[in-house]
Amino acid sequence: MNNLSNINSIDEQILTIIEQTINTNRTGNSRVIIEELTPEKNLSRDLGVDSLLFMELIISLESEFSIEIPFVHIETTIGVLFAFIKKFLNEPCELNINLN
Repeated sequence: MNNLSNINSIDEQILTIIEQTINTNRTGNSRVIIEELTPEKNLSRDLGVDSLLFMELIISLESEFSIEIPFVHIETTIGVLFAFIKKFLNEPCELNINLN
């Protein structure tokens, strides 16, 4: 589980966008809560994000941070999204993720 007091504001913004984007398209027990969203969660496999929802999520993140996220596979993790966004914002990323 996430401990939101231990994450920075960019991470929290990313998690909030992920939660809102997923939950906009879901009801009841299939909704996610921010505390369940951890860097190792796979968007497709763990969170059930399909290709349309994935594109919505990427567009929301690009809009929020005024960046362009290059091709990211739908099988990516939340941690990879953290790393991509922080790289473009020139922010340090605590996760050891190779983006090359």
